[in-house]
Amino acid sequence: MSQYVQLQQDGSLRIYFPLASYSRVRRTGWGLKNEQCVYVRVLLSLHRGKLWLAGFCVHLEGDEVPPGRHSPCSLQQMEPPERVTCGTPNRLVYQLSRIVWRYLRCRPTNPALPLGWERFHSDITAELGELAQHCIVCHYEIQTGNSLLRSTTCSRRCSLYFRQSQLAVRVPEMFVDQDAAGMLFWAMDAAIRCNTLNLVEGRPFPLTNTVMKFALSAMGAVLEDIVDYNTFARAMNITPSEVQLFISWVFTSYRGALITLPSLGGLSEDYRVFMANAKQKLEIAFAEKLKPSGGHSGVVFHGTTCDRLYPILHNGLQTQVRRDMMQWGNVLGTGIYTTDNSEVAMGYARDFAVPFPNRPIDLGAFVLLICELAEPTKHKKADRDPLSQKSCQIFVTTDPEDLILRAVVVATPGAELPHMQLRDAHRMIRIAR
Repeated sequence: MSQYVQLQQDGSLRIYFPLASYSRVRRTGWGLKNEQCVYVRVLLSLHRGKLWLAGFCVHLEGDEVPPGRHSPCSLQQMEPPERVTCGTPNRLVYQLSRIVWRYLRCRPTNPALPLGWERFHSDITAELGELAQHCIVCHYEIQTGNSLLRSTTCSRRCSLYFRQSQLAVRVPEMFVDQDAAGMLFWAMDAAIRCNTLNLVEGRPFPLTNTVMKFALSAMGAVLEDIVDYNTFARAMNITPSEVQLFISWVFTSYRGALITLPSLGGLSEDYRVFMANAKQKLEIAFAEKLKPSGGHSGVVFHGTTCDRLYPILHNGLQTQVRRDMMQWGNVLGTGIYTTDNSEVAMGYARDFAVPFPNRPIDLGAFVLLICELAEPTKHKKADRDPLSQKSCQIFVTTDPEDLILRAVVVATPGAELPHMQLRDAHRMIRIAR
């Protein structure tokens, strides 16, 4: 057999899939820490002199289950597994298990033929490279190209089904990307305090101060001491059920992704950078906007405040008609204002510091959004910032579908405004994907 297909002493097969070639942002989105491979363990049985597929399970490197303790997925069941049933729950394991189940059900592989497993390895490797382009539940192809950092659901039906999976599957940030987890709760807390959460639809219940207090306390305790899935489960079990629902909603309702980028040239440690993508509905609309120009777009910056960050993650940047939601009026006309100068954009962010209970997270108040703008030239309105009078290009976008969020930069209070080169922002977005 090949180097990726190995026969084990217990008679099972292990088919290994290396993961090191995928970007760190991708692997973090899958819920990985330092794992370098994932493997499919295939159980074989001998019946009437022939080998048959008895079942399978998927594991990350290092997630060893003692012999006799496996609970593999049966190919006789009528649907793919709705939860991770063997080993540690994980987002990649969940999605790959469903893909493998469909593959083996639709294209049975003769266990006696090594070439069949080499084909299996080749086909599943191709699927790994396109995970974010398919629904995590039903595998329906989402027409977003390579813009999504990780898989999401394609419909409300799949979203409801996905809720049956373990929290570690739905919310991998809690286990492998605690900066992003803290960032989301920090943004949510600010939105509640400033009454901007009313811009977000679909809240599961009224967000009272009591609910928020319990949720933030539980979240802080988990971030302070999270060792493994059981530790987190115990922390969750002592909180009211409505708080569990709230925590899950914070991380899943916006149906996008927010993933910490370890470092970025030109920015000091006073800044945190998070790669982002919008919900698939917004990504599809933006992709359609790029077609007339043959995919021509540019990177632009938009400064905002932390209380508006969660609504932006949820809804995308929107044209405001309420005067109280406009930072500086509409001096160049109504629309979403962006610029090619990061320092100018940060000048439109106000200070609003929110401490995080139990574990102060060193995230400040100034929020810089890095966005992609379709056909920038048609949105250009000025060569000078009307507030600071600095020389730069100012763009005013009246159609929100022409603009999509790509990254979030958060600065600690008192930090100097960053000057980010457009080429660095371009490179960051390209490499992360």
